[in-house]
Amino acid sequence: MTAGPLQVRFPHRTSPRSSRLTVGDSLRRLLGLASILWATVISAQTPLKPVLEFPTSGTAEPGQYVVGPTVTFRWRATASATRYLVNWRRLADNQLFNQSVNAPATSLSVALLPGHTYRWNIFAYNGSLESPVSDTRYFAVTLLPPTGLSPGKSSDTSPPERTSSLRPTLSWSAVAQAGGYIVRLSQAPYGEANIIHEQLV
Repeated sequence: MTAGPLQVRFPHRTSPRSSRLTVGDSLRRLLGLASILWATVISAQTPLKPVLEFPTSGTAEPGQYVVGPTVTFRWRATASATRYLVNWRRLADNQLFNQSVNAPATSLSVALLPGHTYRWNIFAYNGSLESPVSDTRYFAVTLLPPTGLSPGKSSDTSPPERTSSLRPTLSWSAVAQAGGYIVRLSQAPYGEANIIHEQLV
């Protein structure tokens, strides 16, 4: 068999695509890079020292009196914070408690023991970055006073309620979490100097 002529086809040569960037492309790339860098800086920012809002007036023991047993801690939102760590310590036995609160929440309600003094502070966190600790404030947990006292009236200016019994029964409304009551009888006007009877019940 006789070999015929060999035909070889070479690929069509095309001109290379231009690699030049327009001014608009350059600006868009620079702006994108700047956005990435800015987001990185913001995400890595250490939170500032948190500011407490309640309770805040007690700078030493016993501190501010707060009606319990449920106490609500409040603080201001801290820029760049993703969570907060709330710490409170019971001074009688030096026991420390804490609880983490995710932003944007700025409060925490806890049940505490009436009759005890506490101190509290918080940290703000952005990921693993920790803020300086907030100021520390003291407070004492108390209970609401009893109501519905009988016999008697709530005003010193109104005529007193009269009773013919020499052994009247004193009554009042119960107070949640109360472990006892101190009953005081005073001559008018009421005051420490005029108390004629005191009893723990």
